[in-house]
Amino acid sequence: MNKIQISIIKSLQDKKEDITINHIAMDAGVDRHTAAKHLASLENLGIVMHREVGKSKMWKLSPSPLLSIISGDTPIRKELTNMLGLLDERINIQSKEFEIIWTNRNEEDVTKKCYEIMMHKGEQCIDCPVKKTFETGKQQKLVCNNVEVISEPVKDNAGETIAVINVFKNK
Repeated sequence: MNKIQISIIKSLQDKKEDITINHIAMDAGVDRHTAAKHLASLENLGIVMHREVGKSKMWKLSPSPLLSIISGDTPIRKELTNMLGLLDERINIQSKEFEIIWTNRNEEDVTKKCYEIMMHKGEQCIDCPVKKTFETGKQQKLVCNNVEVISEPVKDNAGETIAVINVFKNK
């Protein structure tokens, strides 16, 4: 990252609300075009995101760079999926509703509940490590049917758990 990008990130960290490119450019001491170029680069890395309000873009820090990367149909998401698809372990990223929001295996599993796919059940597992990770904000481990399940929290900028990475390892 260069000085301008660091300055942009600092500017966004200091703001409670989304801000325009003009505000960001002024804070960073660069022109609007330069700020737009660097914002696009930071957005591709999943560090910042924008929403459109009329013809304006309102910018803010991404709650989680990881979740930003996996949320779109981007080259980096495809590379990540392909690379992690080579592992023996299955990796899911799951929402608070226990839905799979990304997986290194079958894309058709996205939006389905983890317990439907992994355990072939109609309801949440009794010792669900995902539930415990959301409750505690800490990593959980469980061995079930010769499979070790490790759940790791994904936290936002405020330290709140907003998703869980679940790794399934055969024993």
